[in-house]
Amino acid sequence: MAPTRWGFVSTGRICNDFKVALDTLPREEHQVVAVASRSLETAQKFAQTHNIPAAYGSYAELAAQEDIDVVYIGAIHPQHAPVTTMMLQAGKPVLCEKPMSVNSREARQMIGLAKEKNLFFMEAIWSRHFPSYRKVREMIGSGVVGVVKMVTACFGKVVPKAGLERSVFFLSFCLIKAIKSRFFPAYKKVRETIDSGLVGEVVLVSVCFGKNLPTAGYKQERSIAGGGLLLLGIYPIQFATMVFGGEEPEDITVSGNLTDGGVDETVTIVLKYSHNRMATLVCSTAANFANEAYVYGTEGSVKIPFFWCPTEVIAPDGTHEFPLPPPGKTLNFENSTGMRFEAMEVRRCLQEGLIESPLMSHAMSLQITGILDQARKLRYYVFSRTRETNNLHRRSGKERHMYRVTQVAARMMAPTRWGFVSAGKICNDFKVALDTLPKDEHQVVAVAARSLESAQKFAKTHDIPRAYGSYAELAAQEDIDVVYIGNIHSQHAPVTTMMLQAGKPVLCEKPMSVNSREARQMIGLAKEKNLFIMEAVWSRYFPAYKKIRDIIDSGAVGEVKVVTACFGFKVGDVPRLRESSQAGATLLDLGTWGSGDLLQFAAMVFEGEEPQDITTSGHLSDGGDDQTVTVVLKYSGNRMATLLCCLSANMANEAYVYGTKAYLKIPNFWCPTEVIAPDGTHQFPLPPPEKPLNFVNSTGMRFEAMEVRRCLQEGLIESPLMTHAMSLQIAGILDQARKVVGVVYDQDKE
Repeated sequence: MAPTRWGFVSTGRICNDFKVALDTLPREEHQVVAVASRSLETAQKFAQTHNIPAAYGSYAELAAQEDIDVVYIGAIHPQHAPVTTMMLQAGKPVLCEKPMSVNSREARQMIGLAKEKNLFFMEAIWSRHFPSYRKVREMIGSGVVGVVKMVTACFGKVVPKAGLERSVFFLSFCLIKAIKSRFFPAYKKVRETIDSGLVGEVVLVSVCFGKNLPTAGYKQERSIAGGGLLLLGIYPIQFATMVFGGEEPEDITVSGNLTDGGVDETVTIVLKYSHNRMATLVCSTAANFANEAYVYGTEGSVKIPFFWCPTEVIAPDGTHEFPLPPPGKTLNFENSTGMRFEAMEVRRCLQEGLIESPLMSHAMSLQITGILDQARKLRYYVFSRTRETNNLHRRSGKERHMYRVTQVAARMMAPTRWGFVSAGKICNDFKVALDTLPKDEHQVVAVAARSLESAQKFAKTHDIPRAYGSYAELAAQEDIDVVYIGNIHSQHAPVTTMMLQAGKPVLCEKPMSVNSREARQMIGLAKEKNLFIMEAVWSRYFPAYKKIRDIIDSGAVGEVKVVTACFGFKVGDVPRLRESSQAGATLLDLGTWGSGDLLQFAAMVFEGEEPQDITTSGHLSDGGDDQTVTVVLKYSGNRMATLLCCLSANMANEAYVYGTKAYLKIPNFWCPTEVIAPDGTHQFPLPPPEKPLNFVNSTGMRFEAMEVRRCLQEGLIESPLMTHAMSLQIAGILDQARKVVGVVYDQDKE
């Protein structure tokens, strides 16, 4: 029952915080008896500040002391291996800051030596010991979120300009903190939540971690193992391995940007696990992220703010809080008193004679370093645009507006007369949206369906004068100014072709087509006929999107470096989504469904710029349809978009735009009514519907109708807000994403 006597290697800021954390524990359990630094003066100053009895000017002197039960190594991580080896050779148990080593070879050597000497050795992933982590684990185990299918998370803070010395201190801290998370009570809660089944089967894990470090020396210093992966990437990786219980991923996909100095700046890692489960992890040293994690299950989700040092877990049954004790001295970093939990775990393991902790085993450390090794090699699929495709998408503003539709333009002041193709749910919502606009501007004069009975029922419900039992009949009507095509997307190309051949301008629901070949044919025919055609990516016309563009252009968030967006719904057993003939599943049904979901959002933020590289990772069902997909788009200037879509779990469905100064959060980004910006929340309320809606915020479809009317009045054949080039770009990205995942539709074989 004697106190655990600690020796400290290094006197940096993280060592300060660990000592303050130890001071929140009973003195009869933990005492720091010695500290060593490369400078005796520095060690003495630290010892005086923290009332430590002995100070040494070399690590070797500390290793020789016999009254030390365990050594805490808080030095910069390139020195972890040699200093740990020194301490183990001297017979000292070790708690080593994260990352344990620069690579897995060093980690294996360190662990091997600890086993040979029969000494305790643990990587200091502090999160693992937080009560909140235990809670998450319990929730997952209980089944409350169902089967966990995806995990996501984000993390980022601005760090002021720093020279190499300050950069090294910060690097050491960041590399340390993620491992400490393992010991937070919140992590226990995360585990309990998962194990309880509260969220069902875990489908997805998503983690984003970004810190704006514009001038930090380590970003250019390969000699001190700098860069985003070792600095930040270990945070989300350790979280994913915790959620999936240390299971080995079946596949690792990586996409990243390198600085001119050859170190990684922004990296996305996708870990694919058995049974169609996935973790998407994003880290960046170029922008501040929201820094939170999500665990998505088939029955619900768990959100963990500040996932690397969490004090709360937001679960289906409410928010669980795990407050920390106040510090006795000033801390350098948030929640650092939470380091007490890993100290408690070290003491427990030493008392029980263990050489590793079951909460952060040697195998877990080796798994994390192995993933980091592979990620740094940047083994990923790359699809670059061909010159032909670039030329196809390259079009000047002048060319964009050169075509005129004189017949429709002549009716500038008359109502725009709409014809509807299909009588389904989205058509219902579009008609309700049109009803929020003046009757003297928009009128639906006819509707057609494959069944006359369905068309007549729809017409009666919505007071539409005429109904037809075939699309050909509607195409033949002369009093229609524009046709809205709202049928299943696998039929968009043939029906759009029919309407264009009949001289009708077209607003075609997204996705415009099943593949880029169809899209080129449809757009080519519209140009040949001098007719307006637009893909109905409704988000583009929301006032909130204009606000996003204005904020970005104003420079309020700095240079945009990273865009993240996720869109997922648990759709259940929908046969259409499993049929290749219907071009169903994740990419085409969710990848563009709903408004510029995912791909269109990234294209909007980056103003239609062609991505330089496209990286895709996804899971296929037994039927060959894509269930969970991550697409990473790399742009010039080390900019990146990471986009997730899923058919088996309800996700947060929000987007972030991360800049070098600040970030934007856009809830319900495909139909946004608010933008959360550095200067506050901007609200854009929608008019209330007069009839029931099938989908959220559907009265916002009014904005695309207003844009169609404006374009027709001005005689344009395309909208500058959603150009033909943008539609072709999105279709091309979807083609390449499906090719990597292995999804082939019947239309692709033609």
